[in-house]
Amino acid sequence: MERILFLALGALLSWSLTAQTTFEKVFPTYVTSSSESRGTVIVQTPDQGYAVIVQENDGTIRKLLVRFSATGGLVNVDDYLSSISDLKIAADGRLVFAGQKDNSMLVMKTTSDGFPLWITTGGEGYAPSATSVCMTADGSICAAGTADNPIYSDSRIVALKTTSDGTILWSRIFGTAGKRYSGNSVLGSPDGGFMVLGTVKTGMTGPEDIFMLKLSATGDSMWTKIYNRSQYDIGRFILSAETSGFLAVGHSWIPDGNNRFFLVRTDLQGDTLWTREFGLLSPGDILGATAVADGGYLLAGVNAKDSLDESKIILYRIDDQGALLWSKTVGSYQSEYVFSVTGTTDHGFALSGSIWDNNTQTMKLYLLKTDSLGNYVPSAQPEMTLDDAVQVFPNPATDAVRVLLPENALRAELVSLQGECMAVAEPADPAGRTVIFRISDLASGVYLIRITTATSVVSRKIVKL
Repeated sequence: MERILFLALGALLSWSLTAQTTFEKVFPTYVTSSSESRGTVIVQTPDQGYAVIVQENDGTIRKLLVRFSATGGLVNVDDYLSSISDLKIAADGRLVFAGQKDNSMLVMKTTSDGFPLWITTGGEGYAPSATSVCMTADGSICAAGTADNPIYSDSRIVALKTTSDGTILWSRIFGTAGKRYSGNSVLGSPDGGFMVLGTVKTGMTGPEDIFMLKLSATGDSMWTKIYNRSQYDIGRFILSAETSGFLAVGHSWIPDGNNRFFLVRTDLQGDTLWTREFGLLSPGDILGATAVADGGYLLAGVNAKDSLDESKIILYRIDDQGALLWSKTVGSYQSEYVFSVTGTTDHGFALSGSIWDNNTQTMKLYLLKTDSLGNYVPSAQPEMTLDDAVQVFPNPATDAVRVLLPENALRAELVSLQGECMAVAEPADPAGRTVIFRISDLASGVYLIRITTATSVVSRKIVKL
């Protein structure tokens, strides 16, 4: 009996240790000339992997959709012409995006691997851009964002709703002259309508307040609320408090030049039930928030820099009454930044952001997966290695594999396990960091991608299906 109990406890302990996968990953810029790469939105996909909107800057802002495996391995990169700002997973496992295209709001739905199914553009006002998207139980989609008015130097909140196949049901614009509104987050409400959270301020330099707008299912404005603590309060995320109300997550500027999380818990009518403050955060929009499946919320921010000039990510786990359950500083590098956080099916958390690489003077994409208490296995290498820099995707593959090369790559080869060179690709110029090997004519099996640099050789296994 004791042995059976011991084995049962051992199995339970083994499950608890393996069920919550953790990792810490850094990836080089996809566009060679980019000076920064940041993960602005992260979601977990139905295959337990992750889809991340990555913003890169090579003089022009580029938006990429990058997909990762459940253990943080790179799977694929899609470079969209559109500017994508938010991403959600539909009930059918497909991806829904919001953004801007041709100076209009963009709503786009793709297959689970990023192939576009349909694209809809619209919206009211001057050059409207969608910054957030949500879905209803029937598959309808609502996107919200901001439209600027260059003539009167003001801006308005814009919103539109589509059917599940992209047909626009309604499009609206909200705001008053002389004020600047921004729509930063949209959420479905229990009555079938929508909540939009953002910011309102007077003129270009006036004080800012958190602004909440309630829309009906047909897009009519039902009520608005304003919440403020300091001279500058920015509304970033609106989260559900199940059927009893909402949590507005923002940040407030304080006199020493830093920020604090500013939380406002409301009822279904937007009336304040309680407010909370957390942290001493770096200025700017370097933070994330998500509801937790078993109750409460996780907040992720970046600390105000210390005397060592290090930026570290801080996690705050709170219950549904705003009480702090635990806090934790995470990250193995000198400077980490967070822009998005999501809960995972194993009750852990996944974060996307950036690290600052002193060697290359660039911002590199950063992913972190923790368990339910914010624990993780730290990266074994505090700096980027050649082995990290070589990325091969998709893998396994049937037709072709794309190889992202390190900056100093001289030669890329496709090699059999017996050492036979099947194909060679040489970067045409210093910017040619991506090469493609066609493998459709090869027999199924395992092959190697062998990368040669001026100082070393590194190999990657691929599987041909």
